[in-house]
Amino acid sequence: MPRSVHLALAVALGSLALTSGCKPKDISLTATGKIVQEGGKDVLLVDVVTEPRVEVRANDSSYAQTFRATADENGKATVRVVLPDPTPPPKPNAGTGLLGSSSGSHGLYGSSGSTYGSSGSTYGSSGSAYGSSGLYGSSGSTYGSSGSSSSHALMGPEIRLTLNVEQYQPRTVGRARYRHGTTSVVVQRPAAIRYDTVTRAITCVGKPCAGTVSVASTIRADFSDVEPSTIVDLGGARARTVTRTLAVSVDAAKYLDKVPLADIFQEYPVSSVDIPLRIEPGGGPALETKVNLPANQLRPALTAALAQVAKGGVRFPDEPAAAGGPPRALFYTTRAQLVGEAKQAHEIDLVAVRTDRDRPGCTDGASDAVLTVYERRTGKVVSTKAFTAGMCSLDYDEKAIDDHVHTFVK
Repeated sequence: MPRSVHLALAVALGSLALTSGCKPKDISLTATGKIVQEGGKDVLLVDVVTEPRVEVRANDSSYAQTFRATADENGKATVRVVLPDPTPPPKPNAGTGLLGSSSGSHGLYGSSGSTYGSSGSTYGSSGSAYGSSGLYGSSGSTYGSSGSSSSHALMGPEIRLTLNVEQYQPRTVGRARYRHGTTSVVVQRPAAIRYDTVTRAITCVGKPCAGTVSVASTIRADFSDVEPSTIVDLGGARARTVTRTLAVSVDAAKYLDKVPLADIFQEYPVSSVDIPLRIEPGGGPALETKVNLPANQLRPALTAALAQVAKGGVRFPDEPAAAGGPPRALFYTTRAQLVGEAKQAHEIDLVAVRTDRDRPGCTDGASDAVLTVYERRTGKVVSTKAFTAGMCSLDYDEKAIDDHVHTFVK
């Protein structure tokens, strides 16, 4: 065989060897994910098995957020992702009806007559998805994520992460070999209710759900966005909607005797009461949580409940109609003031109600006060006394009323 043929064959074999030897082997990479609770937050933990000491990079489906971890000497790593909670929706416009609608002068969660957005868009502004003044967010955010739509990718119900590893292997001759591996993991984030004890806002994860809780004579939940055909149960009171709005209220009186009476009249620290909240969407399993109310937030409810004493008395659940012995405590509704000693609301025996009436013969708007004291449980009138001043230019003496109130209990 000629020498030139030998040389050509050697070059060809060498090139083939170099070509096959330069092709890097992909880095093996497997991952599994789960959601756990840490300090009241949902945290996604992705357990990764790969090669030792390589960096693992995880991106959400929008590729707006990156999460990293480094594999140990055994090739194991855990990528930790703190999942966002929805932020409370903005308060409804004053011109919006009580139960509202899916659109209005400022829309639902948005503006300019849109649903969830602004400028006539859906879920965003100027044609964007989940953008400015969008779903549960503001200033270009979704669920309050500082101007990016990436938080929506982590809200669920399905969360997808793409994981990558890469490595450059140095060589004595030529460029370093590049190796990489990629995989993905999909985790279902279960739907759940969130209740904020500070703002009294109700929000949901994985389901449309936004509302607020208010306390007066009733404890009321107003939802500005839930799925149609949803049933809401608040403390045993149920309501159903065929639109996206709903309101349900429960009598606060049933909870007034569940906390120490002193806590209703002080600031902090105080005890609290839990009202069960259950949301049954039109499809999917029911969601449950508790609306926790500090005792002092029940003060308006206590005043409102006892102010109804003239309509036949006010009794708490499982309470008898009469109590023996002298009066222990009186509640003065006008001042929301407790006189006497009572540890629980059911120990209040008397209720004083002040009403004002025009003073006869006076044309300058002068009024008299009439103080009526009732037996709380029966509504029976114990005493009625009028307080007036001798001249039209003088008001009645409020101190005299206070002194009179204190004469009914020792």
